[in-house]
Amino acid sequence: YYGKTRDRGRDIVVRHSDGTIEFIQCKRYTSPLTTDDVLAELAKLCVNTHDGRLPETPQRVTFYCVPDFQSDAQDLLTPQSQTRWRALAKTAIKKHLKLSNRKLSPDLLEFALNWWPLIDRK
Repeated sequence: YYGKTRDRGRDIVVRHSDGTIEFIQCKRYTSPLTTDDVLAELAKLCVNTHDGRLPETPQRVTFYCVPDFQSDAQDLLTPQSQTRWRALAKTAIKKHLKLSNRKLSPDLLEFALNWWPLIDRK
């Protein structure tokens, strides 16, 4: 368990017997999470994975959320949603890094476009 703040995109790390590393991210909001909320979490996790701020690279990421996700946000949390992530990743990461009009580094952008753990929601 990594706590409520400064968890770098994971609240719980699960090491499965098959060697798979799963990060669990828990969210409690007053209203359902939006697409922007999910993109912010994915961008944070992607950047922290790329930059080596996490001691392990997850093969799975599971989001637990209360009360729930809006339907568009749910669409980002499926194994098939990498294509949608690729279309939105650059903007989401720039927003996360507060880059505004500055360019994203080419190696981070390349990593983001190819990065995609198995993503699920509960």
